[in-house]
Amino acid sequence: MPLNPQLTVYDPLDRRVLFAVELVDPVTQATVYRGVSVRAAGLVGRPIVSHSGRFVWLEEGTAWPEAITVDTGRLPFVPHVAAPPPRPPDIPAATAEARRMRISLRPTTSYPIEEGITAVRGVLVETPSPGSPPVAGARVQLAWRDEFGNWSPPPPPPEIVGPGQPPSPREQETTGAGEFLVFLNLRPNPSLKPDIDDQGFLAVRLQVTQGRSSPVTRVTADDFPFLPTIDDPNETRRGRVREGRMLARDVRLAWTDLTLI
Repeated sequence: MPLNPQLTVYDPLDRRVLFAVELVDPVTQATVYRGVSVRAAGLVGRPIVSHSGRFVWLEEGTAWPEAITVDTGRLPFVPHVAAPPPRPPDIPAATAEARRMRISLRPTTSYPIEEGITAVRGVLVETPSPGSPPVAGARVQLAWRDEFGNWSPPPPPPEIVGPGQPPSPREQETTGAGEFLVFLNLRPNPSLKPDIDDQGFLAVRLQVTQGRSSPVTRVTADDFPFLPTIDDPNETRRGRVREGRMLARDVRLAWTDLTLI
């Protein structure tokens, strides 16, 4: 469906434009602009949508956005809150880059993962005991190992959390039921090779972090049994998943079973 011509402006940004936000689907790298609404705290006006799908606010005197809130509606992304970049000292003279923000949305557990994406779904609970309560709000990453034994991405660093609602994290989070979806588009440094065996199975681990100002990160063991027994009857591929595929089963993690790093 074409954009309403009354809600479009031209790129690049002109002198009347204060600020622009681009929303990105991190799985497909496509720009997201339909089915979402974006608000900027501290600004009165509503955004208009550019030809490239950016949400654009026009100048309002000396005002500058205080926070960006994304309502994802029925799309398979969680709502998002982001802190804008610092206000330029001279807004009319500021570059387009200083007045533009790119937000990578975070998929929900129902996001339809397609072929070519390495992904894992699962649930995080406190202990391995039956009936253990779920762990909500933990950040989860799917990390991959290179040929030298290094893991990417690194766990999230400590953050300065001020008053009010903190910005949303970049990482995927567990739901109230402890459920999570993590994925990676494998784009390693050309000088590094991922640890993929001759059958296309990639060495991975799950990194789980609780807390933001003083984060604690625990990981799955190097021999964690990701694969169903039918796919790994001799257990020779522990700690691996097939690269470019969704794992065929949901994993169950117990926080107390994970290794502190």
